[in-house]
Amino acid sequence: MEIFLKNSNFKKFTTCTTRKLRECEKEGFDYYFYDKETFLKKLKAQEMFNVKEYGGNYYGSLEKDMANIQTTKNVIFQITPDRALEMKKINSDTCMILIIPPTAESLINRRKDRSEERIKNDIQNLQTAKNFDYVIVNENIE
Repeated sequence: MEIFLKNSNFKKFTTCTTRKLRECEKEGFDYYFYDKETFLKKLKAQEMFNVKEYGGNYYGSLEKDMANIQTTKNVIFQITPDRALEMKKINSDTCMILIIPPTAESLINRRKDRSEERIKNDIQNLQTAKNFDYVIVNENIE
C-alpha cells in the first residue's frame, strides 16, 4: 500500500481499532490503536463513525477525520465490505473496489492470524462483490 500511495494521486484514510498492533503495522498509518475503554468513550461521545465489532475488537473512523477530508488527492478507505457499503449509502459517488483472494481457501490461509468469526465474516463479505464498482482478484499477497 505504501508504495502505491507514494506513486499515485491517492491518500489513505486511517481508521481506528481496539485490537493489538501487529508486528508489520505502523501506528497512525495502518490504524489508530486504542484500548477498548478509550474507543468506547469516543463512541459514547459520538466521536466515532461507521463502527463495527469483529472478533471482540472494535473498528471505526474518527468523525472529525471524516469531516476534515479536504484534499486534492483521492482518498482510500481500507475497510471491510460491509462498512464500505455503508459509506456508499452516505456518498453515492464513492467508487468501491473490492480486492479478494482467488479462493476462499486462500483467504483462510492469508487470515491465519484472525479470529474464526472474522474469517467467517470475510467469506460472507465475498458475496457482496456484486455491489462493488470493481473487483480485483489478488493472486499474490505480496
